[in-house]
Amino acid sequence: YAGTAFSRARRKGMARNACTVLGNSRDEQHLGLLVLASKDEAWEVREAAAWAFSRIGGRQVLNLLERMRSDVDERVQGRVNWALEQEDR
Repeated sequence: YAGTAFSRARRKGMARNACTVLGNSRDEQHLGLLVLASKDEAWEVREAAAWAFSRIGGRQVLNLLERMRSDVDERVQGRVNWALEQEDR
């Protein structure tokens, strides 16, 4: 992979991309991994976890998103609010 985008990816970017993959699967079996991502030190990963939760949906996801509302980063809070709006539709 030398010289490719894959070789340049850092942990934060890989974790964010993993959240995207898990969200696109729309499979509830991945909620445990996304819960871990929702507690990551990087705001980008937490934001991606909120987006992924919105793709999976369901009652359990609503509870998880509600817990994320108090995130210290306003960008994550914005994504959480957006995700909760998606659930209302």
